[in-house]
Amino acid sequence: MIDTQLSLFDTAATESGSFYKPGDWVKIYKVPAVAKYVKCGHIYKIHGIDPIDGRLQFWNPFASQWDFLYPSEVKLALPPSDKNDSVTPVEPAVTESDSSGDGKYLALNAVSTYRPRGTARSGEYYRLSYKEGGRVKHIHIRGGNTDSPISQAKVAEVRALLAAGVSPRAIGESLTK
Repeated sequence: MIDTQLSLFDTAATESGSFYKPGDWVKIYKVPAVAKYVKCGHIYKIHGIDPIDGRLQFWNPFASQWDFLYPSEVKLALPPSDKNDSVTPVEPAVTESDSSGDGKYLALNAVSTYRPRGTARSGEYYRLSYKEGGRVKHIHIRGGNTDSPISQAKVAEVRALLAAGVSPRAIGESLTK
């Protein structure tokens, strides 16, 4: 005979108030109270959940140890799509020509995120960066902040054009029209 009652819900997750589960990817949007060297915008994979207070366990590569985040400091995110093992989604902002000298550009370095200063709205936005002459030019990719599906679609389109061999300068000119 069974002495325990079956539950339709995961009681460990509901007791702690967390709807996250191991294997989820989360993006930091509030500076963590506990984790060292972790900044807003970083993406991590959850490895476990503390059953008492709902803290999310993850591997902190900056401190080389297991660390915790509170659910109020993160939001669900997609897993990193690039093959780079970087924990941060921010990419270098300047493109370089390849060594063959045929005018093609590396597609991975042209799109980056930035946080505007001044009276601009808060949040991170996408931009296209490239060298023109001896200067670096930055072109805002329209569509809203990095959480907006419109801006994410435009960034995917820009990256596809870069992968197809279109120069960042030509893409930048089309973005300013």
